[in-house]
Amino acid sequence: MVINSLLVVLKMEMSNMITITVNNSILSRRLNRMSKIICCMLCLAVEIPSMVLLIVYESSQVTLIALLSVVIIVNVLVFVLTSLPIGPNLELKKMCNSAASVCSVILQIFTIAFIYVGYSEIEEDGNNKKHPCPQLIAYTVWMFLFVVWVLVFTILQGRKKGSSTNRTQHSQQKKEKMLHKAGVIVTAVFIIVSIALAIALIVRILQHPEK
Repeated sequence: MVINSLLVVLKMEMSNMITITVNNSILSRRLNRMSKIICCMLCLAVEIPSMVLLIVYESSQVTLIALLSVVIIVNVLVFVLTSLPIGPNLELKKMCNSAASVCSVILQIFTIAFIYVGYSEIEEDGNNKKHPCPQLIAYTVWMFLFVVWVLVFTILQGRKKGSSTNRTQHSQQKKEKMLHKAGVIVTAVFIIVSIALAIALIVRILQHPEK
């Protein structure tokens, strides 16, 4: 499920990167839609086998099964919102994109909750003492910063579009260039650090001593 959480990050950050770097609005929307659909399908490819394994081998873990069920339902909802053939209705597209972003944040929260509960179960099976996992704490803090960045980026994009009629063309272009550069740098940092922390967390879980 760490991989699933990472895929959610990649889906959101790839969307940001496409929005920043692709000037053609039609091409940007199409690439955005394709990248989100692919990431949703990859998430389902992780979630469904995980559910099967849980039911077969850990059917007594009701909390984990419930959390994973919510994750799958929310991911399917994101997939539906992203795949809807809306047509030229821009307002409806904006509403669906906003709803999909909110659902992605909810998906990330429940995925992190699943990882926490799963790690707690591993700790209880291994020994009676519970030790804090620095990798898990660091990953959770970074995901919180990721959610904040998504909100900030969305607000900045909205202000940029809303202010295009009130500012001069020169100052608007300068502001957009600065926003593009900052957005590319921050997005790249989020992707790289997220991958590094996810790998560290996976290694930590795999190296955990068994009972």
